[in-house]
Amino acid sequence: RVSKNYSPDSFRKLKAIYLPLWIKSRNLQNRKISVWGVGKVARKQVNYLFDNGVRVERFYDVDKKKIQSGFKGLPVMSIDIIKKNRKEIILILSGSRGVRSQITNYLQSKSLVMGIDFISLV
Repeated sequence: RVSKNYSPDSFRKLKAIYLPLWIKSRNLQNRKISVWGVGKVARKQVNYLFDNGVRVERFYDVDKKKIQSGFKGLPVMSIDIIKKNRKEIILILSGSRGVRSQITNYLQSKSLVMGIDFISLV
């Protein structure tokens, strides 16, 4: 239980390795990848994703300061523009406790489907 192999960081690295395989297995590789979250956890995970060839097109966040500043040279957009769009898959990378279910509810209210239009990686 205390081995580095079981650390949250180790699991982030594994998720970054297997995400491209998961996308391919579901024939979603023609979709652009967006990320919900620009916080500390998301930034770490995005770096691992980049290391594994996953290219992110844009980020979404609720924090106006983050929206104005961008991240890694990519735009950070308001969640208000999210809509059902079969050309995008959203990776939920927000690490705040209890927020994941709120994000899931929000995306489902926009008629997005978990496992097709979005997934959680945290």
